[in-house]
Amino acid sequence: MNVRVHRGARASSLVLPLALAVGLGAACVDGGSPAADAGAGVAISVAPLSLPGIVDACYDLTVKSGPGGTGSTVWTRAGVCSQGYGDGGGAITYVGTCDASTGADNSVQLVMTSLTDEAGDAAFVNPCPASAPCTKDAPCSPNEDSPVTFDLTVMRPARQGFFDVGVSFDDVFCSAKVDCSVDDGGAEAPIALLYPATGGGGRVPTAIFALACTAGANAATELYLSDVVVTCGGTPHAIPLSGPAGNVWSEASPPPSPLLQAATFRGLEALSDGATGDPLNKLYFNVALALDLDALGGPCTLSATATASDGPFETPFTTPSGSAWPLVHVSVPLVATETASAYSCTRNPLGDLPEDGVWVGYTGLDGAAPFAHRARVDGGAVVVEDAVALTERAVTVLAGASHTFAATGGTPPYAYSVVTAGGGSFAGAVYTAPSAPGTYTVRVSDAAGGHDDAVVTVNPGTLFVAVGGTSAFTSANGSTWTAASVQPTPPSGAGLGDVAYANGLFVAVGGVAGTSAYVAWSADGDVWTTAATIPATRNFTRVRAAAGVFLAGSSAGTAMSTDGDTWTQVHALGPYVAISGGAYFVTFYQSTCGSSGCYADVYRATVAPPTRPTTGQWDNITHFAGGSTQVNGVATAADGHLFYAAAGGLLRRASSGAEDTTIASGGFTYIADDAATPRTIVAVTDFGQTVYTSTDDGQTFTSHATGAATTGLGRVIWTGERFLLTADSPSTLYESADGLTWTSLGPLPGGAVTVKEH
Repeated sequence: MNVRVHRGARASSLVLPLALAVGLGAACVDGGSPAADAGAGVAISVAPLSLPGIVDACYDLTVKSGPGGTGSTVWTRAGVCSQGYGDGGGAITYVGTCDASTGADNSVQLVMTSLTDEAGDAAFVNPCPASAPCTKDAPCSPNEDSPVTFDLTVMRPARQGFFDVGVSFDDVFCSAKVDCSVDDGGAEAPIALLYPATGGGGRVPTAIFALACTAGANAATELYLSDVVVTCGGTPHAIPLSGPAGNVWSEASPPPSPLLQAATFRGLEALSDGATGDPLNKLYFNVALALDLDALGGPCTLSATATASDGPFETPFTTPSGSAWPLVHVSVPLVATETASAYSCTRNPLGDLPEDGVWVGYTGLDGAAPFAHRARVDGGAVVVEDAVALTERAVTVLAGASHTFAATGGTPPYAYSVVTAGGGSFAGAVYTAPSAPGTYTVRVSDAAGGHDDAVVTVNPGTLFVAVGGTSAFTSANGSTWTAASVQPTPPSGAGLGDVAYANGLFVAVGGVAGTSAYVAWSADGDVWTTAATIPATRNFTRVRAAAGVFLAGSSAGTAMSTDGDTWTQVHALGPYVAISGGAYFVTFYQSTCGSSGCYADVYRATVAPPTRPTTGQWDNITHFAGGSTQVNGVATAADGHLFYAAAGGLLRRASSGAEDTTIASGGFTYIADDAATPRTIVAVTDFGQTVYTSTDDGQTFTSHATGAATTGLGRVIWTGERFLLTADSPSTLYESADGLTWTSLGPLPGGAVTVKEH
């Protein structure tokens, strides 16, 4: 597709700001043509009209291709009223186009059709009736500004202008520009068009983006635009394009700062092919906007992308793939600095390079460009439609969580789908994220075949899993619980006693007391699978996880697994296990005293996780003769000291396991550390509502109330981000970031809990 930049094509534009109020009779002269004004550029003056209480005035506008109202009609627009296109008091602004192909001046005709005051229709002497419209000639030359001003009140003439360059896309002809100033006798003068939406005041400096295209004689020209965005200080503001033409905002619906006002203008030019007389169906779409220079917040840039076509694209609102489709790009700095006192953009005609601010580019042959808006002719009127669009283009959710999407525009009904394989699922508009973290694409499609995509980032979510009896439960916050949809299936008489998380898996253990073991695993806590290989042992009472391995203990031995499905026995004793300080621990208690008496032992593996120890790779580091001390848990300090939660007290031992210090007397049931340097260590008592906590690597411990409503505290674990503590009767879950201050998360369904953190 060839692109030719024209400097003499029929695409020049006119700006028609009309400052109109009511009062005395008109001063139209020479058969209705207003007297010439001596202001900058080409302007028209009409003697002032003044009358208080005016709330609206309406006009018909026509542009002719010749001077004095002669030639063919370029375009006409009826019912241009100040309520929609101006200040609501009689003044209006309108942006249109003219015909540069004749080489002669064009003319602008204005007919005043109505005037309204607070009581209704106002009586007035019409200065510009349909029988004798106010007419003004204006040059329409490419690369020239053609401002036309009708002032029907004594006021400073408005200044405005356009600069035109055209580009031909095969038989599609377009012009585009962004102007912020007009040539005023060789100097750049601001374009003052729009009135602030709020607070009153006169016209303010205005920037104008203009686009006009024809796809040729008898063609169904369609314009396509992205959002027209003003970005100030890094904050984007999209100008609404699909609402009624004219002013975008009002006193009742104010614009976002720093915008003062914006207005849209669109129409169909009544141009025809000079050779055949066939209509050219040339559409124009113009956007004017004004900024509050005292509230910018940083530099401001205007950006947009546009194109045109002969009829609709095969995929609605999207250029064809496999075709290098031409695009008009806009990226014009409006204001250079936060403290600027004026626009810096001057005039920006269509060029060839990005540094021109307005330039022509192409889609790649392997790509297609989607657009947000379309302007087309429907029943003789120009309508603007929005493409189907998701209201959120970037969403972050936790793994397994849900998010409800919404769409606008296009042709309902909408259908939602996941584009990326394994990226989750939809039920209607409700998206459910997969368990695997990652970045996924989702899509909404409309009934016309259009679509819009969004990117979903799935983060590893916080997921609590609790087990008890024969059931498992999940929670996103530790307070609201949901029963697993596919529960573990322990045999009759078996229960679940503990649960742990590592390696992307939850593992629950239990069994029939004193008889058999049971293990189930789950990737999401919701769907559980019974382990394929379970050692022939008694029920597992505890499972711990670290470094990607699981260690489960029973009174008949200790087993290990990396996947929760296949287990290997690694020690003949148990039942309590721990993984702490980069070491495996197994504790054994001989509760029935035989000929050798009662005793307790603590074993530590001679290999570190994740290496699997054999039954011969364990050292007996502590032996309690007489059976007076059952060790229920082990934690380690950064300096290598060991801490035992034992039936005989909280004990501090040397790394060799040799006796060192009894920190506190009484029964201790569980202990956990945070693996930091220095360690925070929390030990649970069996004689009250308190825990013992050290924040200095076990040098000192202090007791802390948990606020539990029961004297029966249960288990404590470190999740990687927090300590979790369970309490019995009623079963309740507590959390603490430091082991000192505890917060209740609410009732706990089951006696054991673990969590997958972010």
